[in-house]
Amino acid sequence: KINIRVIACLILSAVLFCMPAAAFSMNGNYAMNVFAGETERKVILPPGRWYDFYTGESAGEGEVISVKQKLGNTPVYVKDGGIIPLWPAISEIDNGKYPLEIRHYGEKPSVYTLYDDDGETYDYEQGKFTRISVEVKVDGEGNKTGTVTIPVGAEVWSFSSYEFRFMSN
Repeated sequence: KINIRVIACLILSAVLFCMPAAAFSMNGNYAMNVFAGETERKVILPPGRWYDFYTGESAGEGEVISVKQKLGNTPVYVKDGGIIPLWPAISEIDNGKYPLEIRHYGEKPSVYTLYDDDGETYDYEQGKFTRISVEVKVDGEGNKTGTVTIPVGAEVWSFSSYEFRFMSN
């Protein structure tokens, strides 16, 4: 019996989720088993600069890094220029609007399209939805500015405000 221990990483948009796992690929599908008792693993970061999701600190650039498992946190990395919108934790869904935290990681400028609809009906099939543009610009001195652009006349159902948080300095 061969015991293969690898790190399985899922790249979803600009986010890299890494977890200790045994991964067996079959037609692009992975079965993962987390190994109990392990506190550290080696991870190969894909090309580009990557940042820790929780702290915004640089994690590396296309290299092998050592990842320590922290209690309650799955190691998550965001690629340079990644924009991650975060809604507050809520216990039940209602029709309220909530503030949106928009995190930007790294030094690269970036653009992100945020989708919104009423969340209840199939009206989106008739085009009743809004695409909101989120952009982070970086000037020559490294100063960052974030803007949210809602199309003229468009309805916003889910967001009451937008607050940028620049995770990396």
